[in-house]
Amino acid sequence: MTANSMSQQSDLRRGFSALAEALFQLDHAMESRARDDLFKPIGDALGWILFIDDALGKPRQAEDSHLVDGLRYARNHLHNLVACHEIGGGFSFPLRFPLTSSFNVTWQSPNNLPAPSKPQPKQEREYGNLVGQPVTETLRKAEQLLLQQAALQHQGQHYQP
Repeated sequence: MTANSMSQQSDLRRGFSALAEALFQLDHAMESRARDDLFKPIGDALGWILFIDDALGKPRQAEDSHLVDGLRYARNHLHNLVACHEIGGGFSFPLRFPLTSSFNVTWQSPNNLPAPSKPQPKQEREYGNLVGQPVTETLRKAEQLLLQQAALQHQGQHYQP
């Protein structure tokens, strides 16, 4: 094992551990319905997903590429994170029993975001595929795709482009 591959494995372990912590914090914020506590774990998860993706390098499967490019667009709009997602929830009428209150956070349309300072048509198109999807589900899906890619690389295999 080369020093470079040992360093990559160390980076990946650190990245996956930090991503798991960010997703745990996001789950906690969702369970407690603490809207103000959502921003940091979403931002942290986006950052760690892209860190892991960069550490894994290329090539990626098309599904991985689409999802990660969409999340990269969201991360690039992190300063507008409040605008990147919509929080829905509350009661719906007519009331049905037992009473439940839904709380969801979904990706918002790029049309509702400020224009990027540098055009990113591919990433914006991929982000468009995330619109309306639950934030937590897309972040967990990215985590699973990256775990699969890391496992294949560890076995000495690579994704086929």
